[in-house]
Amino acid sequence: MKALVYFFTACILLSTTACKKQFNDLSTEEKLTGKWKLTSSGGGFTGKYGDVDPSVNIILEFKSKNQYTTSLNNQITENGTYEIIKTENRTTIQFNSTETYKIDIISITQNTLDLGGNMSYQYKKVK
Repeated sequence: MKALVYFFTACILLSTTACKKQFNDLSTEEKLTGKWKLTSSGGGFTGKYGDVDPSVNIILEFKSKNQYTTSLNNQITENGTYEIIKTENRTTIQFNSTETYKIDIISITQNTLDLGGNMSYQYKKVK
């Protein structure tokens, strides 16, 4: 009887974990989906990097259907659509709002998002 209980428990565990995609198997859009808090930035003319003041809450949120918003201290400052552009050696996000601009994805993990170009921005995933 114990063997039967262990067998069914193992089957249930395998069926629930086997269907879940691994992070590396997700599309770029799936990896981006969610809220990201800006934690540091730098570069540009001065080349200086630094942490963002913790009292300043800058959020970049990627939503379904390639929608995004940015907010400053819970006030939406920009919204629009985005598209992922992949070439042989880079992945770029093109933001389409009142202006259209592009920024490269330097790296993306489950918890961090690094974007760059003339300026670099590091975000942490908001849980």
